[in-house]
Amino acid sequence: MNVRLSLQPVFAFLIIWTSFFSNFSDARAQDRLFSVDSLETNFDNSINALFFYDWIELYNHSGRDLPLRWVRTYKDIPAGWRTQTQDIQNFHAEEIDSADFILPLENTNANFLLVHFFPNRTTDTATVILRVFPIEAPEQALTLTYVGRTRQPLALDEIATKENPLIVFPNPLQGEEKIRLQAPRKGKWQLFFQQQFIEAGNYPNPETQARLSLPPTKGIYYLLFFPENLSEVWVRKIIRL
Repeated sequence: MNVRLSLQPVFAFLIIWTSFFSNFSDARAQDRLFSVDSLETNFDNSINALFFYDWIELYNHSGRDLPLRWVRTYKDIPAGWRTQTQDIQNFHAEEIDSADFILPLENTNANFLLVHFFPNRTTDTATVILRVFPIEAPEQALTLTYVGRTRQPLALDEIATKENPLIVFPNPLQGEEKIRLQAPRKGKWQLFFQQQFIEAGNYPNPETQARLSLPPTKGIYYLLFFPENLSEVWVRKIIRL
């Protein structure tokens, strides 16, 4: 006697199960109060005499301002290196290893957790871990990894003489309060007066110019630009007369 088995019930069961699992996963995703643009960030820095930083952006899905907490641990920290943590509201000294902050309802590129690396003129790699979670729902914690590396040190004057596509004007600067910055790639910039840090920011749109304020002090400034997805730094020397 031949027995013929129909596969229709099996297919029907698989379709129902797949649909259920997909809906369940979507529901789990919708239940998350916040998310991030990346769980790990790596940054190579050519200048080890100053400091550099990595950041990870946060996104609020709660429909309201969301209280978060971060807790810092070190995976690798070279001797002589220091780090500091910056959340949306505050800049925290190295001695602070945990803090609460508010993730605003509105999602902007200013909603970030940032780790500053101070390599103390050494060539090495440091790894900092931030565990971030809603205070009301610690089970939704995300583990963020920040990796910072320095390479062989280069003097700012040496880098500033290298060819790069960074456009800064007017330069020299006389009387004007602001300079204009134009670059062909997205990236981050830092402004220094001699070896003193002045200001830092994000350059999100290569099709527009950024206007940066310089202090009134006369002298030589350095603008450092870290192009996105490139392990290099572009430098322009700016002279205020």
